[in-house]
Amino acid sequence: MRSSGYWFGVFVVLFGAAACDDDNNGGGGSTATSSGGGGAGTGGSVGGAGAGGNQGGNVGTGGDGGSSIDTTPCDSSTCDLTVTGTGFGELDGKTVYVGLQRQGQAGLEFQDSAVIAAGGFTVSGQGVLQKNLPYFLNYFVDLNENQACEITPDDAVWRLDIGAAQGHLDVALSYHEGFANLGCSGFP
Repeated sequence: MRSSGYWFGVFVVLFGAAACDDDNNGGGGSTATSSGGGGAGTGGSVGGAGAGGNQGGNVGTGGDGGSSIDTTPCDSSTCDLTVTGTGFGELDGKTVYVGLQRQGQAGLEFQDSAVIAAGGFTVSGQGVLQKNLPYFLNYFVDLNENQACEITPDDAVWRLDIGAAQGHLDVALSYHEGFANLGCSGFP
């Protein structure tokens, strides 16, 4: 028969192993966020992968393919939006449609299109962002060339949560296969 001291030691070892995540000496960590922090898990909507703890956890997978959002000061209540795309080379000659949708609202506040050339495109709108209001950036490549948004695989469709506008936004998009059919919202 084993002594109570033995069982206490087993209990401490088991309990201690299960509770060591807080100091990053155990497994993993929390899910990665849009800013790239955290432990094992899936990256957020803007990209970065989270790093695991000192002795465990895998690095999380990236978010939406390396997109980035840069903000510059805006002195007005309305700010500008510039969207650039790179890495779309296989889609040269196709049209990309970009729409700005206020979160919680139907329809688009702004939309424009561009023909992809040399793997890239640029779309911009002056004064299309209202400060302190949250937006989604919906965009699609019209693969079947019918000038309407249809869910993947008929078209390549994405949605990016760009949050509340605090200034002029420069959004850089890279082609990726993390399609999001909600990106058709607001388009015909």
